Amino acid sequence: MSFHHPPQKGRAKVTIGLGLMVIGLIVLLAAAGLWLIPTLNPPQGFEPPNGTSLAPGSSLNPFIPQQSTQATAEPPILLPETPIDGGELPSFAAASDAPSYYNPSIPGQPVRIIISKINVDAAVHRIGLQTLFEDGQRYFQWAVPSGFAVGWHETSATLGQPGNTVLNGHNNIFGEVFRDLVDLEFGDTLTLYDNTGKTYTYEVQQQEVLAESSQPISVRIENARWIETTEDERVTLISCWPYATNANRVIVIARPVVQSAGG
Repeated sequence: MSFHHPPQKGRAKVTIGLGLMVIGLIVLLAAAGLWLIPTLNPPQGFEPPNGTSLAPGSSLNPFIPQQSTQATAEPPILLPETPIDGGELPSFAAASDAPSYYNPSIPGQPVRIIISKINVDAAVHRIGLQTLFEDGQRYFQWAVPSGFAVGWHETSATLGQPGNTVLNGHNNIFGEVFRDLVDLEFGDTLTLYDNTGKTYTYEVQQQEVLAESSQPISVRIENARWIETTEDERVTLISCWPYATNANRVIVIARPVVQSAGG
């Protein structure tokens, strides 16, 4: 009797074919995995095209001037009346040293300010920097005029020009010209006159109250960003608050009122 073996050979062929298919599938999966790895794991430092990465301390507030990236050897400039060593305000003698003059040769220098809401109609005096020391480090600070008067930082912008026109005033001494500055709200207006008699009207758009007294010097330097130069035209008003302690600084930002085509 003879036996035929074709069925066994067929089964062997099927087994070999299945094995080759499995091997091929493994190779395909391995290739696909290698192709997907860069997609699932982007290179270090990769940023999504629509992502936003904010540096520490940065702000989206459009009113705060951006810090300069240029190194400077000059001592930092602080806000007016910043207490040093966590102490009280500068002495009356130091405050009264602020000059009270204007220079007719500077077009657009502010000489008068009117803020009807808080009953201010005062002269604006050009003022400069004082030198202060803390822990052996030198700092600059803007003087504040005595009497019922407002100080214009002489290196800040003149009226009608792009830039930051910075004005300061006392809160509870020397006439208390900015005693009620904290009461200004969005939409309130103020008028400034330059040394040619031209008037400029501004509308309040932002108010900030910043902790200043007893704060680390790094915080006080950061607060001073509000008085840095800007590309837009604005007026920045500065005083102390509250009346009894002067622990904080009030910052009010106003921008030009857009005149209609008919005047």
